[in-house]
Amino acid sequence: MSPFKRNMTRVVIFTSIVLFTAAITSGIYYLKIKKNENIQNQLQLKELRVAASGIGLSLEKLKQIAKYFRGNMSCDVTQALG
Repeated sequence: MSPFKRNMTRVVIFTSIVLFTAAITSGIYYLKIKKNENIQNQLQLKELRVAASGIGLSLEKLKQIAKYFRGNMSCDVTQALG
């Protein structure tokens, strides 16, 4: 085998190993990113559920306050007129 062919073989093997390693590394990176994306989505949905329940509780309290004032105001108006 001539030195040129031997050197070309080494270059081809080295390039193949580098490309193979890059492909495996890219695949692992892609899978980790997907897993991280799923975890982030789950955390965001959990935060949204907590915020939604907080808003729901606040609205319920506002309804109770409005109901209380509506009841007291109607009593005061009837007493004042009556």
